[in-house]
Amino acid sequence: MNSGEAPRRAVLFLLFLRRSLLDLRRARARVVRADHRAGARRRLAAPMSAAKEVTWEDQQRICAFSRMNARAHEIHSEIKHKEKQIDDLDEASTELAVNDEDDARVLMGECFVKMDNEQAEAKVEAMLTRERAALEALSAERKVLREGMEELKKVRLARRTARAFDD
Repeated sequence: MNSGEAPRRAVLFLLFLRRSLLDLRRARARVVRADHRAGARRRLAAPMSAAKEVTWEDQQRICAFSRMNARAHEIHSEIKHKEKQIDDLDEASTELAVNDEDDARVLMGECFVKMDNEQAEAKVEAMLTRERAALEALSAERKVLREGMEELKKVRLARRTARAFDD
């Protein structure tokens, strides 16, 4: 055996191991897919009498609740973002109040604008007022959504108890 043959054999052995691993993974994936298909067939073969009937009105309520819930999650993230912006603006306002220089740089959009301290303080206060108003509007919308979702839950619970007495 010469010195060049040993590394070649090691490389071939590694390639063999890699191919064997890939073959094992493929075989396992086939088994998992087959199990999944068999489970789906069993679910399809289940009697439909066990399924509950959903009326058109119930489906409309379910869809309305889903839309309200999705919007509530969006509003929650927007409120978190607004609260962070308000904290940042409060901090900027404090920094401007203790600033000894005659002018300051204010971030507007994607660039900094240089203006004197009084203008900068007025601009930051206006932005702070606007953000607080937006936060209040979002909080009010979240409250309305929660009330609507609670009302839909009450209707659902009332219908469920009525069905229980009918059965």
